[in-house]
Amino acid sequence: MRQMPTVASLDDLRYDQPMRIAIIADAHGNFAALEAVLESAVSHSVDAIIAAGDMVNPFPGSKLIWDKLRESSIEYLRGNQEEFLAFYEEATDDDPLRASPRFMPIQYAASLFTSDELREMGTPPLTRSVGEPDAGGLLVCHASPFDPWRSIASEVDHSLEAQFRRVRQSTIVAAHLHKPWRGEWQGKRLALCGSLGIPMEGDTDACYMIAEELSNGWRLTDVRVGYDRRLTIETLCEAEFATKAGPIGWLLLADYLHGERHLMAFFSHAPHVTSLSTYDEYAVSVRSYLVSAGILETMQKTFQFSF
Repeated sequence: MRQMPTVASLDDLRYDQPMRIAIIADAHGNFAALEAVLESAVSHSVDAIIAAGDMVNPFPGSKLIWDKLRESSIEYLRGNQEEFLAFYEEATDDDPLRASPRFMPIQYAASLFTSDELREMGTPPLTRSVGEPDAGGLLVCHASPFDPWRSIASEVDHSLEAQFRRVRQSTIVAAHLHKPWRGEWQGKRLALCGSLGIPMEGDTDACYMIAEELSNGWRLTDVRVGYDRRLTIETLCEAEFATKAGPIGWLLLADYLHGERHLMAFFSHAPHVTSLSTYDEYAVSVRSYLVSAGILETMQKTFQFSF
């Protein structure tokens, strides 16, 4: 295990000097990917690092990531997965978060933490401002500035427009969708930074962003980092993730292995999903999906598990 990088706290940086900031997000408990990205960020001589949420849940490295980042000078923002775990701690035993097989990945991730740590998941801020807000500043968040569930890349409606109007900064960088993206809204630059732990769009390299302050604004650069994915696969197998996270966890493994949205596809294209209630019902349905997607054999071979 490598040492956490030594970078400055954002609070210690001088705003009258150009800054280079690494924005990382969506590790989802993939510690091997996080280590590789932090090493890359340091090699690019960044001044500070912002972790823009969803650094935990569901993979086995969630506790290690939480501990290491909270002990470091890296700024930690709250994402929807941190909120999920905070909600879990407050849920009653009959709440679906605790009782339904649908939420077994969250139940597994929650088991890695103490009750106090789960409550603390709800405390990191939603946003971080960098630079002078009225002089082309940068705002970093997980999904959108005031909602860790709604992406800035969504179709702009009255709710999202209201969020944008409250932001004084000229550039907003978020994550959440696990892919790089660029957009614009009434003169504001919008961007997504990609995912460390479960990148999508068919590219399985970890992805993060470097935001470099220039005289005319921020230069945003996506950085891809290859790493030994066998380390993550070995960790998943050793932790018995496929058993403990249940059938929905199998879809998350498919997402990771292929860099494709199998979890989303399962829920989007299987109308009977809402009627599932037992573990066996979910298992049969997910197994059928894996067969139809043509990935069951690869999954079984990779994770040494009979799905």
